[in-house]
Amino acid sequence: MKILKVSNNITGYIFNRNCSYRLSCNIAMCKMVLAQLWKTDYDDTFQGKLEKIYELDYKYHTIKSSDFQGHPKAKDNILLGFERELREAIDSVCEVLEIVFRDWLSKHALLNPSEWTNERFREINESDGDYSSGEEAIWDYICSECNEFIFKNGINSETQLRTATLREIFKRDSSFFSGPLERLRQRTTNDIEIESSPYEDSEDPDERQEYLDSLDRLKEINESDESFLKYIFFYDYEEYFMNMFNLEELRVIVRDFIFPLWYEYWSNQGIDNTRDTVEEAYKIMNEIPSLPISKATSALNYVLNVSHQTGDMLEHVGNFVSEYLEEKFDYKLLDKLSNLDTSKWDNDLSGDYRIQLNKQQVPIY
Repeated sequence: MKILKVSNNITGYIFNRNCSYRLSCNIAMCKMVLAQLWKTDYDDTFQGKLEKIYELDYKYHTIKSSDFQGHPKAKDNILLGFERELREAIDSVCEVLEIVFRDWLSKHALLNPSEWTNERFREINESDGDYSSGEEAIWDYICSECNEFIFKNGINSETQLRTATLREIFKRDSSFFSGPLERLRQRTTNDIEIESSPYEDSEDPDERQEYLDSLDRLKEINESDESFLKYIFFYDYEEYFMNMFNLEELRVIVRDFIFPLWYEYWSNQGIDNTRDTVEEAYKIMNEIPSLPISKATSALNYVLNVSHQTGDMLEHVGNFVSEYLEEKFDYKLLDKLSNLDTSKWDNDLSGDYRIQLNKQQVPIY
């Protein structure tokens, strides 16, 4: 039985001249059979759609690059089938990536201190269910960030961490504490004066000494902010002092103290370049629906590799898929897809559908 080889150099179809698949005899039948080329066995999950895209794109470009000796409409129908399946999977994947990229840009690469602070407050408010007040949650955040960026996560005691955080903030810029210290000073002064006033004219030695001690305490409190802060630490009044801060004062600390710490650390990790890269990827991703399918797959490949190479983006993709889609996600998936063994797909093309492949086929991503 004689076989016709379409091309010696690139991927080509081989057709039996007497075969019932001969396109010139029955286009409709061949269309129905060859339509199975773009059918895949992946599940309808985000990960399954990614795997489906890689397989369909490989087969699509392999077939498109071949010489086709037969009715042109047959090849057109095959490619249209691939395009339809690819477009549906790509659009679905992009819907997820668009949410993840937009969320990342709104939170993790904000370089404007005020915008960054507003986002931190929004996140804290959304997760404040376990706290008695918003101020307490913000203080926990401030202490946590100081522990990470200043103390290198070396403080395990909550009490010690709060004291160390207060000392560090005051040391770097005492003006953060001016308002709260003054309010606490007035309140403490009033309390001491009320408590000691009955002993002012007392002849009892102990009561008289208690009154004199109160005068020393008042002197220490009113001498300076630094002396008053020492007084607060000595009497373990840290929590009481922290309750003196209102939300706006805490916002200033987060904006003018925590943000510089955060930015110093992440700028050394290349966050400025990362943001530029992610913004470019986000822009390209939003253009994908209007691109021809061949360019759409290339654009998606670029976006996926951005999320792959930055690491952090892939983590966000996986977290979103796990938390909101309630699906499993293999964080090594992109590595696996980038190094796929395409022999099974080659067998699909060269087996039942009589497509002969050579070593110059279109490469996988």
